[in-house]
Amino acid sequence: MVIVAGYAMFRIWQQGQTDEQGRPADAIVVLGAAHHGDTPSPVFVARLDHAIDLWLNGVAPYLLLTGGQAKGDTWAEADVARRYAEDRGVPATAILAERSGRDTAGSLRNVAAIMRANGLRSALFVSDRTHMLRVLRVAADLGLQAHGSPTATSPSDLRPSARVASTVHELGALAVYLVAGQGGARKLQKFSRNPFHTLLSTRAAVRILARNAGVRALAFRLPPGTSPRGVSGSGGFAAARVSCGRRSSKRISSI
Repeated sequence: MVIVAGYAMFRIWQQGQTDEQGRPADAIVVLGAAHHGDTPSPVFVARLDHAIDLWLNGVAPYLLLTGGQAKGDTWAEADVARRYAEDRGVPATAILAERSGRDTAGSLRNVAAIMRANGLRSALFVSDRTHMLRVLRVAADLGLQAHGSPTATSPSDLRPSARVASTVHELGALAVYLVAGQGGARKLQKFSRNPFHTLLSTRAAVRILARNAGVRALAFRLPPGTSPRGVSGSGGFAAARVSCGRRSSKRISSI
C-alpha cells in the first residue's frame, strides 16, 4: 500500500512539472474552479491567465472553458471564464464552453462530446500542477489526444501546506477514479473541505488499490523514454498491475 501511494504521489508531482505547450493542439481546455459571483477565484484566475497567454501566443485556435453552476450560484464557472477571457482580448468566436459539468470527470465527458461535434481531436489541458495527472488520465480514457500545460501561479501550488493538501486530495481522487471509474471521483467531493476526512478516504482508497491484484492501479501517463520496473511501455499511458495480496471484498462505497 505504501509503495502504491508513494508512486502515485511521485507521478502527481512529475506530471505537474511537465509542460507540453509545444505540442500541436486543436483547443486549449481550462478546468473550472471556484468563483464569487462573476469574479473568478485566485485559483481560477491563475488557470485562465495561463490559458489566455497560450491562446494569444497561437498555441491553439480555440479556448474551451469548463464548469457548471453549483447550487446557489447565479453564474456557471464556464460563463465566468468566458467573460474574463473576452475582457482580455479573446473573441467570442474562439471560445467554446462546457456549462454543465460538476466535477472533473463530468466536465471532461462534456469536453469530449463538444470536441467531437466540432471536429477537434487534440487538446492542451490547463489546470493546477497537482490536478494535471488525473485530468490527463480521464481525458485519455475518453479517447482524447491529451497534453498538459499546468499553470505555475496557482495559490494551491505556491504554498507548501496548500501543495501538500492538494496532493493528498488528488491521491484520493485518483485512487477512487481508478477503482470506480469516471463517476467515482464524486465520492471524494464531500471530503474536500476537511483535510482529515480527505486523508482517511485516501488511505481507504489506496488500500483497495493495493489489495486488488487484477486492477490496473498504476495506469499513469509517463514521459517518453520512461519505463520504470514493473511498468510496460516507454510512453503514453503505461499499465502496471499491482499484486499486493488477495483481492479485496470491500466496496468502494465505503470511501
